[in-house]
Amino acid sequence: MNDSPCITVTLSVKESELPFKVVLVATFSNVSDEPYFLDKKVVFFDGRYTLACLTVTNNGEKIKRKMNLKLKPSKFPDDYIEIKPNNKLVQFLELGEHFHLPEKGELDIEYSCRNLNHLTGEKESIKSKKLTWVLGNKNK
Repeated sequence: MNDSPCITVTLSVKESELPFKVVLVATFSNVSDEPYFLDKKVVFFDGRYTLACLTVTNNGEKIKRKMNLKLKPSKFPDDYIEIKPNNKLVQFLELGEHFHLPEKGELDIEYSCRNLNHLTGEKESIKSKKLTWVLGNKNK
């Protein structure tokens, strides 16, 4: 398995007070000159968190998912989304719906998943840099 030369992932967070929500914003950028197809399960399509692509910790302790799912294999092209060359796909995931988040603390969030590149036939690793977010601190 190789690191993907085509896709980069950037994470950010939006937090609201009433009701309290922590929303992860994941930007998947196709930095190649070819179209790239991402499995919808790895991009939080429609706000769904299916594959365990995120590691979320609070002050160094891993935060558990609320629910694990049994998944069917993805079929190409129906279960994939195309990102055109030099374009982005931005997806949102409300973390509190999928993880037991504390009210306060310092979250470290990392994205790491594998995607089958249908142009090369290889599974590629797609990773983000670690994002640190202090809950309730507005991170200004």
